[in-house]
Amino acid sequence: MHSSYNLCNHCSASRNGGNTMVAKAPDYQETMGSDMVAFYDVSMMNEHYNCKALCQPVDSAKCQNGGFPNPNNCMVCVCPSGYGGILCNERV
Repeated sequence: MHSSYNLCNHCSASRNGGNTMVAKAPDYQETMGSDMVAFYDVSMMNEHYNCKALCQPVDSAKCQNGGFPNPNNCMVCVCPSGYGGILCNERV
């Protein structure tokens, strides 16, 4: 299972003042410890716990731009950053 870096829970417990956790990809170093959960982390967790299976394709919203039906209301989509609206078809 892969996760984006911001879901990592880390604390600074360094004895020498150095980093306690270092991203393999340097571009992601500053994203660790973010207060926001990334869309792809939400999607991965919904997949892992079979929440997406609660919405049958026939009875669910036809999400666009990588969104997926919200397991709490299958007629509304959970949208990735930059998209909104019921079907993730609106740029925000």
